Amino acid sequence: MATVNTNDLRISNAKNFASTLGQGSYVFVGRQQPWDSDVAPPTPVNNYEEFISTYNQMVSMNRIASTDVFHMIPRLNWTSGAVYDIYRHDYSNANRSFSGASNLLNASWITINASNSVYACLGNNKNTASTVEPQNTGNEPFYTSDGYQWLFLYTLTADQLFAYGTNNFLPIIDTNSVTTTAGEIYSAVIDVAGNNYTGSPAGVNNQIPYYYCNVTGDGTGAVARISVDLGSITDITIVRQGSGYTWANVDFEAGQVYQSLGDLDSAINALDPLGDGTFQSTVILTPPGGFGSDLVRELGGIHVGIFSSLNYDLYDFVEDMTFRQVGIIQNPTLEGNPVTASACYAVKVNTYGGVANFTIGETITQDQTVLRSGNVGEGHTAKGTIVGWDAANGVIRYIQDPEYHTNGEGNLYRFTGEYNIVGGTSSKVGVPDTEFTGDLTDITFTGGYAQPEVTKYTGTMPYLTNISPVLRQPAQTEKIRLIVTY
Repeated sequence: MATVNTNDLRISNAKNFASTLGQGSYVFVGRQQPWDSDVAPPTPVNNYEEFISTYNQMVSMNRIASTDVFHMIPRLNWTSGAVYDIYRHDYSNANRSFSGASNLLNASWITINASNSVYACLGNNKNTASTVEPQNTGNEPFYTSDGYQWLFLYTLTADQLFAYGTNNFLPIIDTNSVTTTAGEIYSAVIDVAGNNYTGSPAGVNNQIPYYYCNVTGDGTGAVARISVDLGSITDITIVRQGSGYTWANVDFEAGQVYQSLGDLDSAINALDPLGDGTFQSTVILTPPGGFGSDLVRELGGIHVGIFSSLNYDLYDFVEDMTFRQVGIIQNPTLEGNPVTASACYAVKVNTYGGVANFTIGETITQDQTVLRSGNVGEGHTAKGTIVGWDAANGVIRYIQDPEYHTNGEGNLYRFTGEYNIVGGTSSKVGVPDTEFTGDLTDITFTGGYAQPEVTKYTGTMPYLTNISPVLRQPAQTEKIRLIVTY
């Protein structure tokens, strides 16, 4: 049994994913620990172990707004001298585009000009170079002087392109997009030019430059103009677009062609173009519903762009933190619906031991054997890695991951109580302020300690990428641009 995952399935999956992203989904950053090679991070492993490990390394989360999610298409800047593929409804392995694509989703038929207007190429003058930049806007296809036929799709503002465009992708914006009539015909291509056709048919005194004929099919009203030169068909131009076509043919037969539109409309003075009968053509059908009825489907919006900004003044995205993982969490368990959330642990401390500060990235330990009062404690050692240090408020943010923070017996212990916390690199000592309960730096502390604001290991993780380290700088906003492809 031969089957295929259709373009519609891929687009439907992309639409479903995009529709859920504004409903309790978050972009997260994490991973303080270096990779074996920070220059070449490993590919994420697609299993539950990776899910849990990623959560253990997670630091901060930023809620995804529905207004920051877009379907995307590959970015192809208009360039003089390039040959663009044309829009066709029938690309296949046996019928490839000029660039070799067997699927419309992979063809290079959409371009953006210098004014940020996006166009569909409907005709490429028999696979020749484009030398005149498309500029017209409106709902009607138009020709440029280089013989190309274009259709305006939509325009991006400079702000939209800056915020939601990338070097490789453009957002689909349908607020100012084209609207065309369902089943209009804009173009037809010559498959076989034929031989022995005449431009001087019987009944005409002089040679005529072209013939007019109807486009037949299940629609109405479309008319083609056919040019003949040296016995072959050299050009087909659609002069009336008609409507309602889902299949169509050029009716270029003896008795069905005319010298003028007036003769065609009146069905008088029909002509015989002669020829050997081998001429063949394909009428290009527009998308179901016409361009603009479902722009995501028509343009192949199988890519979903998610855009998030990590503002420097957000407490949950601490300064000087290095992160190496970015991903998406959907429907995690959180109290309320916060815009940002901390995914790591925190402790408020009072410090002593010189002027040194805790160092982000260093290992901290808490010997839970001897209390500060001198009494014997639990007999464990807790370990963690600092991901944030707020010296002004005495707040340590840290993660704990079994891969790095177990003791010699393979156990991981949480930080607790009034035991001293010591920096392994800085030798800084912090005494947990177990008497502090309340909100500080957008974190709620109880007895000096704060749990992650997200319940660990809840929700689903549809996207994860490992990257080279990014260092958060004071007074700097990192822009995260994620592209998910179906």
